[in-house]
Amino acid sequence: MGRILVVDDEVNVLKTYQRIFLDGGHEILCVASGEEALREAPGFGPDIILLDIMMPGMDGYEVCEQLKAAEQTKEAEVIFVSAKGETADRLRGYHVRSSDFLVKPFDPEELQAKIAVILGRKRYYLDLASIDELTQLGNRRFFNGKFNDIFEVARRCGRVFSLAIIDIDHFKMVNDTYGHQTGDCILTELACRLKESLRAVDIVARIGGEEFAVLIPETENHRAAMVLERLRAKIASQAFVKPMDGHRVNITISAAVASYPDDAVDKESLFKRADEALYLAKEMGRNRVVATGNIS
Repeated sequence: MGRILVVDDEVNVLKTYQRIFLDGGHEILCVASGEEALREAPGFGPDIILLDIMMPGMDGYEVCEQLKAAEQTKEAEVIFVSAKGETADRLRGYHVRSSDFLVKPFDPEELQAKIAVILGRKRYYLDLASIDELTQLGNRRFFNGKFNDIFEVARRCGRVFSLAIIDIDHFKMVNDTYGHQTGDCILTELACRLKESLRAVDIVARIGGEEFAVLIPETENHRAAMVLERLRAKIASQAFVKPMDGHRVNITISAAVASYPDDAVDKESLFKRADEALYLAKEMGRNRVVATGNIS
């Protein structure tokens, strides 16, 4: 589903759009002028803009140019929907960076098909940009988005969740001793072990070189720490096997856990508390889990 901004000065056309999208699940905002579109678009954050050309005041071409020049709306894809459908009109539309062009009266099924293709393409490239290529876990961008989502649900609904940060101990030494290829294999295998050890609702991401983060919904500090302790012990006791020669490599991890709302009431503070606890785990000798609730 996507956010669709409809810009057209004809009331009957706007009603047509509302009928088309009535059961589509999209979030729709209809405005009647280019000026109104420029005011409302930044806050609405549209994925797609259906834009008429002939309107009082600013025409659609000028509106499109300004939307594409603005930081908040430059990624929105514009489909011109207009009675002006000559080749020159279409070319001018593409010149101002529209994605497509429909001539009124249009076929509703064709419009919906175009929207589905655009949203599918945007979703595909967003997924690519959110995946860590080596481990196939979510990357830092993915983590930030999920962190925001879980935090907002917890804040609105009075829920709890925990944030864990995991770091491989002395990973530079592993790379220096066994080579970066072995280091990459360990990162990939650790990612698999993390996924296998966590619930389907838990979210794990690689947020740095040898650093991982886990979001654990509906889980308090001490329960999350117990989960991480089991994981830590399992990793310490089960060597990683190099696929190149079968050589066994032993590693350990340090981990830290902080929870909302007990440890912090905003995202930045929560991450900082977990990061401070991870630093303490390393200061205490590594190969351990530190929960913020245990820090005096």
